[in-house]
Amino acid sequence: MTTIAEMLEKNQEWFKKMSRATPAPAIVAVKPAEFVAQKGDILPLRATCVSTEQIYMQFPVLNKQEALEELDRSNPYSPFAKFVGNDDAVELICNKLAYALGREDHTCSANFALYGPGGVGKTQLAKNIAETLELPLVRIDAKSADLNSTYKLFVEIDRVLKQFNPALELVSGCAPESVGKDCSSNTFHLPACVVFFDEVHALNRSILSELLTATEKNDSYMRISIDGVSYTVYTERVIWIIATTDKGKISGPLKTRFTPVQLKPYGLTDLACLVTLKFRYPPRVCVWIAMHFRSSARATADFAADIQEEIAGLTEEEMLALISRRAKIMGLNYSGMSEHQRKVLELLLKHDTISTSNLADCINVGSEELVEDILPALKIEGEGYPRFIMTGPKGLSLTPEGREFALELLSE
Repeated sequence: MTTIAEMLEKNQEWFKKMSRATPAPAIVAVKPAEFVAQKGDILPLRATCVSTEQIYMQFPVLNKQEALEELDRSNPYSPFAKFVGNDDAVELICNKLAYALGREDHTCSANFALYGPGGVGKTQLAKNIAETLELPLVRIDAKSADLNSTYKLFVEIDRVLKQFNPALELVSGCAPESVGKDCSSNTFHLPACVVFFDEVHALNRSILSELLTATEKNDSYMRISIDGVSYTVYTERVIWIIATTDKGKISGPLKTRFTPVQLKPYGLTDLACLVTLKFRYPPRVCVWIAMHFRSSARATADFAADIQEEIAGLTEEEMLALISRRAKIMGLNYSGMSEHQRKVLELLLKHDTISTSNLADCINVGSEELVEDILPALKIEGEGYPRFIMTGPKGLSLTPEGREFALELLSE
């Protein structure tokens, strides 16, 4: 296991830099509106005639090199400057966005599929993309949203557009011919925006089916029904982003329509950096928090926020002692292992291989909790700690390092 001294020595220049850093202003003055779709009244779609300028927003044009310099994470004004970890994923996204910043309307030819465990920044990346393109962000949580038709989906999109700019809304069929589509009374046109589906695998099937058509380059439309009348909504100006913790639940046809962006779990350094950026605690304290609460970035950040009042005015040594006491009360050891995670290692040590469903029954948790909250930290392979378990044809089993750690755990 990596010690505090080793972590500090390896990353001392980074920590010095971040401790001196001050919050950077956003790259654009206008922050994208965000609306999380929830249960509520469904408003009727508006059908308002607007000008061409309201459909096609215009922005300053940058060449690719200028755009990449604006987006570079070393630039404190970049929307990605404070995004921690996953350098390859951020570089891929920035390369795609650089081409969009070279167009007057900031349209992006790519749609993005964000894959990765919870707490690695999928939602934050969607916000960064919208901020970069200076477009409104519509966030739809497929697990909680009361969305069972494309009509309700577009009502929510329309609502967010009005929050972002009162001049923006779903444009009726009497929009200018320059849109390039058939302008009849039964058509709508969406202005440029970013639509983000979180946990897309839980989305209503009828919407998923229409999403396939909307993301097809030669089609780019969705069908909606209002009072038995069929309408077409053209979506060629929309940037679609989907996110999921379970890549295996996404259909093949949907995968092919998106640029895949794989996000890896955070390592110890990433977690410590996250705490440094958000809370400005002393470097040793940031590392100590990361080592005890490494199950996810969300768990690390939540704990760091929770102790803000308690550690105010304490010496560094007193802060470390407080964190250790709190971790012990919560059933965590210095390696960040929860009671459930220790049980997983003990069971795999005794039985060699166990299926996910049987393992969930053995430790008395739901399969979803096991997959999303308990196993990810045990599957991480990064600096500071080894990968403890692996997935094979017959189920989960211990790695050599995991077996060694489990034996040590049982001997305590």
